[in-house]
Amino acid sequence: MKKLLIIIFSLLLMVMSAFSNPMMKHSRGMSYHIKLAEMNLYPSRMILRHKTEIGLTSEQEKKIEALQMKYREIAIKQNADIKILELKLSSLFKADNPSRKLIENKIREIAAKKTNMVIDKFNYLLDLKQILTKEQIAKIDNIRRTRMKRMKSREMKERMKMMKKKRR
Repeated sequence: MKKLLIIIFSLLLMVMSAFSNPMMKHSRGMSYHIKLAEMNLYPSRMILRHKTEIGLTSEQEKKIEALQMKYREIAIKQNADIKILELKLSSLFKADNPSRKLIENKIREIAAKKTNMVIDKFNYLLDLKQILTKEQIAKIDNIRRTRMKRMKSREMKERMKMMKKKRR
C-alpha cells in the first residue's frame, strides 16, 4: 500500500511540475496558456529591449520597471509558497496510514496557488499592454513579425543543411 502511494505521489509530482514549468512549449497545461498570452501580449523584457524603436517615454519605462519588480516579487513569494506546500504534501505520504482527505486537500491547495499564479501573470501582461499606446503596440507587433520571419528563415536554412548532410 505504501509503495503504491509513493508511486502515485511521484506521478502526481511529475504532472504538477509539468504544469509549473514555463519553458514547456508543447504542453496544453497552464504554461501553454502563459505562452499563448505572451505571444498575443508583450513581455516587459521585449518592450524594454525595443524601447527606443517603439518610442517608449521615460515615464512609461519607469511604470513598466515598477510593474515588473512588483510582479517578480509576487511570483517569487508564490513559488516559495508552492514549494512549501509540496513539502507538506510529501510529508503526508510518509505517514504509516496516509489520509486521503488530507492529501486531496493539500493537492487542491497547491493547484489553487498555481492557478492564482497564472491569473497574476495574465493580469501583469494586460497591465503592461495598458501602459503602451496603440502606435507603440503596432510597432512591437511589427518587430515581432520581423523577428519571427528571421527565425523561420534561420530554421529553414538549418533544416536544409541537415538534409544535405543526410544525403552525403
